[in-house]
Amino acid sequence: HKAIRRQRQMCIRDRYILDNRNFAKGVIEKFNESGLLGVRGEKYKRACYPEEDVILREWLERRRISFVHEDGLSDVFFGRDMLECMLAAFDSVQDVYFMLKEAL
Repeated sequence: HKAIRRQRQMCIRDRYILDNRNFAKGVIEKFNESGLLGVRGEKYKRACYPEEDVILREWLERRRISFVHEDGLSDVFFGRDMLECMLAAFDSVQDVYFMLKEAL
């Protein structure tokens, strides 16, 4: 069943982050500092990790994690600079991708 599989994947993700706190925190801090993408996703109704570092908790307490970029329309959107913006955003999430891939 999809819901059970998703729950299992979240448990694996959370366990990996908790077992590798320093590494995970560094990856997440680097991602946050880039400021190119934001983390979205439904949070659990109850705090699951109230004693964890706030940086890790922001990720651990989400059912799903999505990366988004929201911005008003600008000239960048209509020009070739859009490709550079997209590549920079992709680069900013690269370490996160490999961290999560390793967890699963």
